[in-house]
Amino acid sequence: MLICFIVSPIFLQTAEAIAANQEATFPPLPKANKRADYYPLWRHVKKIARIPGGGSWEWRCTLCNGLYKGSYPRVRAHFLHETGKGVDSCMKTSDPGERRKFEDEQQEADRVKRRHDELNNASRQASSMEPRIVLEARKRKATQSQI
Repeated sequence: MLICFIVSPIFLQTAEAIAANQEATFPPLPKANKRADYYPLWRHVKKIARIPGGGSWEWRCTLCNGLYKGSYPRVRAHFLHETGKGVDSCMKTSDPGERRKFEDEQQEADRVKRRHDELNNASRQASSMEPRIVLEARKRKATQSQI
C-alpha cells in the first residue's frame, strides 16, 4: 500500500526552521475587510455611481431592480422594511422568512462591530494606563531602595 502526502511549502519552511533551530516565518494573515463586516447589505446592491459629498451612492437593488440614491442606512431600510428613511421597501423581501435572513445578517454585523469597538476601547484604556503603572512602579522601587 502506497500512502501519499501533500505537504505545503509553509509546513516545509516551518519544519526546516525547527530543524535548524530558527524561528519560522509565516506569511501575514489577510486583514479583515471592515466594510464587508460592518455593512453586509451592500453585497445585495450594485453601486452605480458615487454621489459627491459624503458616503452616498446611486445604487440598484439586485433583487427588485429598483434604482435609488443614498448611503448604507437607506440600503438597510430598503431590505429590512424600515419606514421614514426616504426609500421604498424591497418587494422581494416582503416574505418574513426572506427578510429574516437579511435581519440576521445585519445583526451579526452589528455584533461584530460592537466587539471590535469594545476591543479598541480596551486597548486604548490599557495603553493610557501603562505609563501610570510604570511610573508608580518606579516610585515604589525608589522608595524601597531608600529604606
